[in-house]
Amino acid sequence: MQIKSRTYVHNGVTVREQMVPHMFVVVDTYHPFTSITPWDCYGSKHMREIQRVLATTGIESVSLVESHTRNTPVGTGPNGRVRFGDNMMPSIYRVAVPKHDAPAAQTAIAAHKAEIDKWINGDRITLPLACIG
Repeated sequence: MQIKSRTYVHNGVTVREQMVPHMFVVVDTYHPFTSITPWDCYGSKHMREIQRVLATTGIESVSLVESHTRNTPVGTGPNGRVRFGDNMMPSIYRVAVPKHDAPAAQTAIAAHKAEIDKWINGDRITLPLACIG
C-alpha cells in the first residue's frame, strides 16, 4: 500500500503529514509531551504496541507520522545562536485501520488499555505481551 504525504507551512511551522489511505480510519493517536524525549522513540514504541494488539486480532493496520519543524527557531546557544535541534518539535503518531474493522480495533485497544490498568494497579502480575518489545 502506498502512503501519500503532503507538506505545508502553518504558523511558521513546516508540517509533513502522511495521509490516511482511502477507506481507512484513524483509531489511535499519540502526541508526546515536549518535556519527554526522545519523542520519536516513544512515538514509534506506542505505534508498534498498538499494531501488535491489532495484529493479534487479525486486523490490518497502517502507521502514520505527522512531523513538525520550526522555520525560524529560537536560539538556545551562546548569545542566542541557533544550535542543532532548536527547530525540532514532537511529531504526532497515528494508527489507521480499514473502516469496516474500526469497531473491532477500538474494542481491542480498549481491552489492551484495561489490561495495562490492571497491571498498574497490581491486579495483574505480568505486563501485557504487546507492551514488551
